[in-house]
Amino acid sequence: MSINTNHLESGVGLGNLLLQKEEYKRAIKYFTFCLKSHPENSDVLYGTAVCKFRISLMNRLDSSKVGLSVQEEEELKEQIRIQPEVQASINFLKQSVQQTPNHLNSQRMLGEIYLRLKNYDKSQQHLRKALQINPEDPETLIWMGKYMHVTKDNKASLKYFKQAKELAPKDSRILRAMGRVYYEINDFENSE
Repeated sequence: MSINTNHLESGVGLGNLLLQKEEYKRAIKYFTFCLKSHPENSDVLYGTAVCKFRISLMNRLDSSKVGLSVQEEEELKEQIRIQPEVQASINFLKQSVQQTPNHLNSQRMLGEIYLRLKNYDKSQQHLRKALQINPEDPETLIWMGKYMHVTKDNKASLKYFKQAKELAPKDSRILRAMGRVYYEINDFENSE
């Protein structure tokens, strides 16, 4: 089975649209279809990986009890590393960066996954590569800030979060992350 370039672009476009809407189970159908005839396409590999990873995370959270505390939710997120879908996501993303080393989304997603898996060296490697590709990508700056926070470099963490906030001032994730860091360093005036 082979699809032409127009169908590939349409499939990836629809898949990406559904990714933005966080409709991962619908999006993966488009990416899987495109993957059959274009297994080397970085955008298809990235979309497939994101869908598998997000579905894996959602399934883990959906199967849990209702009314989780923040701590319990974080513990569940940690358990994703034992799921085969996570390894499949990593494999798709690795293929994507082999095909297109400057694929920003794949580099960033590898950094995110490795950070969640507590593989800090690989996380830093991919997040730094993503920043080299686009130093003004708010999503990468957020993940680099999270990486710095986890590795206990709060000053650098705040630097990345502030850069992200300048680029995406309405993103509430940035404010929450900054508040968490300020709280941990006992800067309660800025933690609000």
